[in-house]
Amino acid sequence: MRFGERVAIFFLKPIYRVLQKPLWWFLAKVKAFFFAETYVQLSAIEQRLQALEQASVQAKASHTAQWHAMEQLLLALFRDPKSRSLDPDWKADEAHEAQPLSASDLSRVDAANNIR
Repeated sequence: MRFGERVAIFFLKPIYRVLQKPLWWFLAKVKAFFFAETYVQLSAIEQRLQALEQASVQAKASHTAQWHAMEQLLLALFRDPKSRSLDPDWKADEAHEAQPLSASDLSRVDAANNIR
């Protein structure tokens, strides 16, 4: 250590010993205040993120249900090669009723859901 550093330490050490307790007390209060404010902001951000996550899960479930319904509709339309909805003179009767979906058709629809 050089002579100047020794002199500075010689004069500053007694001052530090006197101010040590109030200095650390003050720094502890500043730290507590800073982290208290930060904690409030972080908890608000966390609540917003949880709300966004819930909205995302709900939107995904809604879109999945819509795609499932669309796939069932398309499957039902493609089962009937003659599209009766395009014919303006078409009349609904017993002979033209669509057949219910079979188990293999439903499994194909569910397989399409599993691909996504």
